[in-house]
Amino acid sequence: MIRKFFLFCLLLGMATSHAHARELQTPLDASSPWNLNYTKSSCELRRSFGTGDAQILFIIVQGVKFGTLELILFTPKVGGKQINWKADIALRGAAAKVKKHATVYPSQENGKSVWRIYNLETEFLKSDRQTDILDVKIGSRAWVSLELESLVDARKALETCQRELLKSFDMDFDTLVSLTRHPEPKGESGRWVTTDDYPPAARREKLEGETEIKVDVSERGKVADCTIISSSGHEILDQAVCLNVRNRANFKPAVDSDGKSTSGVWISRTRWQVPR
Repeated sequence: MIRKFFLFCLLLGMATSHAHARELQTPLDASSPWNLNYTKSSCELRRSFGTGDAQILFIIVQGVKFGTLELILFTPKVGGKQINWKADIALRGAAAKVKKHATVYPSQENGKSVWRIYNLETEFLKSDRQTDILDVKIGSRAWVSLELESLVDARKALETCQRELLKSFDMDFDTLVSLTRHPEPKGESGRWVTTDDYPPAARREKLEGETEIKVDVSERGKVADCTIISSSGHEILDQAVCLNVRNRANFKPAVDSDGKSTSGVWISRTRWQVPR
């Protein structure tokens, strides 16, 4: 246990000398089986790595947004403030490497840090290897390596879950797979809902949360409907998201297997946080 905790400290970048470089490559072993959790708006594969104070909870989140995943890690505390950074993510055996936006912030529940890595393509985890090693590095600040066992079986379970999840939102998995292009925002979608759109009453009451929406996009690229997939917990914030998306959003329409424009869906998430 002492050795694993020492190795974990190294993996978090607390040691910087070249002499420790080899130890940075040592992955943590799983300490629990994969567990599949169903929520109203996502499928979540969870597994723990390491033991004691050094334990990491690793979560693969497959939401309604087709073709992308979110990775979440609960780790021993890394600093006391939120940081936004680019994460280097790699599967060693598959020789797959990508850079993705990541946020690291203190967990209010258990004194740990939460790492959230967004919009990771589903294809990234489609390795033929049953076991592989995942490396996640956030700048020079933090580094985690995990030995992922039963990866193929876990991926199949996640796909089965997503099929059922999509059905609950009147979306068909096979139809989405057949599209050669999904709806794409015209311009910067991040400007469709900003902190300037914070409802005054919600700002005064310091209401915060995260709203996830499903936008039905017509074959002409127009917003046909906006539905709340996951609520922020505050109706006033949820309504503000759909109101602004309806007024501002414009898309390149989806394209089917025949090369024709067709209707499709676009999934987005807005995090409401009162400016400080």
